[in-house]
Amino acid sequence: MSHGESTDWGRDTSAKYKSKIGIYMFILYTLIYSIFVIINSLSPKLMGIPLYGLNVAIVYGFGLIVFALFLAVIYNALCTRMEAKLINESKMAEIWYDKLKKENKIPKEFDREKVLTFCDVLISMNAEVNLDLKGPNLTVIEAFQSLFEKNESGDK
Repeated sequence: MSHGESTDWGRDTSAKYKSKIGIYMFILYTLIYSIFVIINSLSPKLMGIPLYGLNVAIVYGFGLIVFALFLAVIYNALCTRMEAKLINESKMAEIWYDKLKKENKIPKEFDREKVLTFCDVLISMNAEVNLDLKGPNLTVIEAFQSLFEKNESGDK
Protein backbone atom coordinates (compact mmCIF):
# COMPACT_ATOMS: atom_id res chain seq x y z
CA MET A 1 0.00 0.00 0.00
CA SER A 2 1.58 3.24 -1.13
CA HIS A 3 1.25 6.37 0.97
CA GLY A 4 2.56 8.66 -1.75
CA GLU A 5 5.63 10.80 -1.86
CA SER A 6 7.05 12.18 1.34
CA THR A 7 6.88 15.92 1.72
CA ASP A 8 9.55 18.31 2.87
CA TRP A 9 8.22 20.38 5.76
CA GLY A 10 11.38 22.44 5.99
CA ARG A 11 13.31 23.07 9.15
CA ASP A 12 11.50 23.09 12.46
CA THR A 13 12.64 26.34 14.02
CA SER A 14 10.84 25.53 17.26
CA ALA A 15 12.49 22.12 17.76
CA LYS A 16 14.86 23.42 20.46
CA TYR A 17 11.98 24.96 22.40
CA LYS A 18 9.88 21.81 22.05
CA SER A 19 12.75 19.64 23.27
CA LYS A 20 13.38 21.86 26.27
CA ILE A 21 9.71 21.88 27.31
CA GLY A 22 9.43 18.14 26.70
CA ILE A 23 12.47 17.38 28.84
CA TYR A 24 11.19 19.50 31.72
CA MET A 25 7.80 17.82 31.59
CA PHE A 26 9.42 14.39 31.38
CA ILE A 27 11.54 15.13 34.46
CA LEU A 28 8.48 16.39 36.36
CA TYR A 29 6.45 13.31 35.45
CA THR A 30 9.35 10.99 36.25
CA LEU A 31 9.70 12.52 39.72
CA ILE A 32 6.00 12.10 40.47
CA TYR A 33 6.01 8.55 39.10
CA SER A 34 9.16 7.74 41.12
CA ILE A 35 7.35 8.76 44.30
CA PHE A 36 4.58 6.30 43.35
CA VAL A 37 7.14 3.50 42.86
CA ILE A 38 9.01 4.33 46.08
CA ILE A 39 5.81 4.35 48.14
CA ASN A 40 4.83 0.99 46.60
CA SER A 41 8.25 -0.45 47.37
CA LEU A 42 8.81 0.90 50.87
CA SER A 43 5.27 1.06 52.23
CA PRO A 44 2.83 -1.14 50.33
CA LYS A 45 0.35 -0.94 53.22
CA LEU A 46 0.08 2.82 52.63
CA MET A 47 -1.13 2.11 49.09
CA GLY A 48 -3.86 -0.15 50.47
CA ILE A 49 -5.52 2.59 52.53
CA PRO A 50 -9.06 3.31 51.29
CA LEU A 51 -9.53 6.66 49.56
CA TYR A 52 -12.78 7.74 47.85
CA GLY A 53 -14.01 4.15 47.84
CA LEU A 54 -10.79 2.89 46.21
CA ASN A 55 -7.32 2.35 47.58
CA VAL A 56 -4.50 4.93 47.35
CA ALA A 57 -2.68 2.92 44.66
CA ILE A 58 -5.67 3.06 42.29
CA VAL A 59 -6.32 6.76 42.92
CA TYR A 60 -2.61 7.61 42.52
CA GLY A 61 -2.39 5.48 39.36
CA PHE A 62 -5.38 7.15 37.75
CA GLY A 63 -3.96 10.48 38.89
CA LEU A 64 -0.75 9.68 37.01
CA ILE A 65 -2.72 8.96 33.85
CA VAL A 66 -4.75 12.17 34.15
CA PHE A 67 -1.57 14.15 34.92
CA ALA A 68 0.11 12.74 31.78
CA LEU A 69 -2.86 13.84 29.67
CA PHE A 70 -2.79 17.26 31.34
CA LEU A 71 0.93 17.62 30.53
CA ALA A 72 0.25 16.61 26.91
CA VAL A 73 -2.42 19.31 26.53
CA ILE A 74 -0.14 21.94 28.09
CA TYR A 75 2.79 20.84 25.88
CA ASN A 76 0.62 21.08 22.77
CA ALA A 77 -0.64 24.55 23.72
CA LEU A 78 2.87 25.88 24.43
CA CYS A 79 4.33 24.43 21.24
CA THR A 80 1.43 25.65 19.10
CA ARG A 81 1.86 29.17 20.47
CA MET A 82 5.61 29.11 19.78
CA GLU A 83 5.10 27.77 16.24
CA ALA A 84 2.56 30.52 15.51
CA LYS A 85 5.02 33.14 16.73
CA LEU A 86 7.81 31.70 14.59
CA ILE A 87 5.54 31.45 11.53
CA ASN A 88 4.74 35.17 11.87
CA GLU A 89 8.45 35.93 12.16
CA SER A 90 9.18 33.74 9.15
CA LYS A 91 6.55 35.56 7.09
CA MET A 92 8.18 38.85 8.04
CA ALA A 93 11.57 37.46 7.02
CA GLU A 94 10.15 36.51 3.62
CA ILE A 95 8.64 39.99 3.16
CA TRP A 96 11.89 41.70 4.13
CA TYR A 97 13.90 39.42 1.88
CA ASP A 98 11.61 40.16 -1.09
CA LYS A 99 11.78 43.92 -0.42
CA LEU A 100 15.56 43.94 -0.14
CA LYS A 101 15.94 41.72 -3.20
CA LYS A 102 13.66 44.01 -5.21
CA GLU A 103 15.74 47.02 -4.16
CA ASN A 104 19.00 45.15 -5.00
CA LYS A 105 20.30 45.56 -1.46
CA ILE A 106 21.38 41.93 -1.03
CA PRO A 107 24.89 41.10 -2.24
CA LYS A 108 25.13 38.24 -4.73
CA GLU A 109 27.19 36.06 -2.38
CA PHE A 110 24.37 36.02 0.19
CA ASP A 111 22.03 33.19 -0.70
CA ARG A 112 18.35 33.29 0.20
CA GLU A 113 18.66 30.88 3.14
CA LYS A 114 21.48 32.91 4.72
CA VAL A 115 19.51 36.15 4.50
CA LEU A 116 16.32 34.56 5.87
CA THR A 117 18.25 33.03 8.77
CA PHE A 118 19.83 36.39 9.56
CA CYS A 119 16.41 38.03 9.40
CA ASP A 120 14.95 35.39 11.75
CA VAL A 121 17.72 36.14 14.25
CA LEU A 122 17.14 39.88 14.06
CA ILE A 123 13.40 39.46 14.52
CA SER A 124 13.84 37.20 17.54
CA MET A 125 16.29 39.69 19.11
CA ASN A 126 14.21 42.79 18.41
CA ALA A 127 11.28 43.02 20.83
CA GLU A 128 9.81 45.98 18.96
CA VAL A 129 9.39 44.24 15.60
CA ASN A 130 6.33 45.57 13.85
CA LEU A 131 4.27 42.64 12.61
CA ASP A 132 2.34 44.92 10.27
CA LEU A 133 2.84 43.07 7.00
CA LYS A 134 2.88 46.27 4.93
CA GLY A 135 6.60 46.81 5.38
CA PRO A 136 9.70 45.97 7.34
CA ASN A 137 10.94 47.56 10.49
CA LEU A 138 13.58 50.17 9.64
CA THR A 139 15.99 48.95 12.31
CA VAL A 140 16.10 45.55 10.63
CA ILE A 141 16.65 47.10 7.19
CA GLU A 142 19.43 49.21 8.65
CA ALA A 143 20.99 46.13 10.25
CA PHE A 144 20.86 44.32 6.92
CA GLN A 145 22.42 47.25 5.11
CA SER A 146 25.20 47.67 7.66
CA LEU A 147 25.98 43.95 7.51
CA PHE A 148 26.12 44.06 3.72
CA GLU A 149 28.22 47.24 3.72
CA LYS A 150 30.72 45.63 6.12
CA ASN A 151 30.85 42.55 3.92
CA GLU A 152 31.54 44.64 0.81
CA SER A 153 34.31 46.60 2.53
CA GLY A 154 35.94 43.39 3.81
CA ASP A 155 35.15 43.94 7.52
CA LYS A 156 34.06 40.85 9.39
